[in-house]
Amino acid sequence: MKRNLLFGALSAVLALVVFVPQLNAQPQGTQIVFIDAQRAIASHPAGEQLAQLREQAQTEIASLRSDLDPIVTKLQSGQQLTAQERELYDTLIRSLEAVQQRWRNEIGAASTPAIEAVNAAIEQIAQTNGYSMVLDGNVAGQNGLGLVVYAEEELDITDLVIERIR
Repeated sequence: MKRNLLFGALSAVLALVVFVPQLNAQPQGTQIVFIDAQRAIASHPAGEQLAQLREQAQTEIASLRSDLDPIVTKLQSGQQLTAQERELYDTLIRSLEAVQQRWRNEIGAASTPAIEAVNAAIEQIAQTNGYSMVLDGNVAGQNGLGLVVYAEEELDITDLVIERIR
């Protein structure tokens, strides 16, 4: 019995000795930083135009949705639509989809220079400073997937990127 307890204790110690170093598998000198990519993109000279385009898109889409809402409410309550209401519903749905696609394309095209500039600045800063990895704080952090539980503020390179793209 004592032999089994001793063997169990030795096995536990051996497991700790073997597996704990593997938990800290990050190579020495690895530096991980993060950025608020949306803030950096908004700070690019094209950022103001992007904000205006997004506002225009939201206004136009909201208008279509407000026209569509009464019909959707009627459908959700189980009421039958008249032929005229059905035609209006179909037209509004097609219009909404077309408008959303048009704005996605327009905003996407307008954002390309800002995204490319931010990506280039991130790459240059990472190479210059020896960063191994740059995470988007909004995607990986609290507002996103929650992959990053904690990060020191000085690891945020957003201001460096904004400075570089301006």
